[in-house]
Amino acid sequence: VLMGYYDHIIHLPYSFFGSRRVGDVLTRFQDAMTIKNVFTSVSISLVMDITLSVISAVVLWTINQSLFLILVFMVIVN
Repeated sequence: VLMGYYDHIIHLPYSFFGSRRVGDVLTRFQDAMTIKNVFTSVSISLVMDITLSVISAVVLWTINQSLFLILVFMVIVN
């Protein structure tokens, strides 16, 4: 996304830059970086949460199947 935006900006005519402030173009880049960082952190967090949940479920199943089934029921109901 950022490279596409950068490529688009490079090919714009000079009149585009004359009608806008420098901060307008830079703000767009910063906004795109912020969005990329949010998606990256959410993706990493999601993978970590799912991995931890699966590992915890396996450990709980190994220790006590009845308690695991109660947990599964509570998760489904909730």
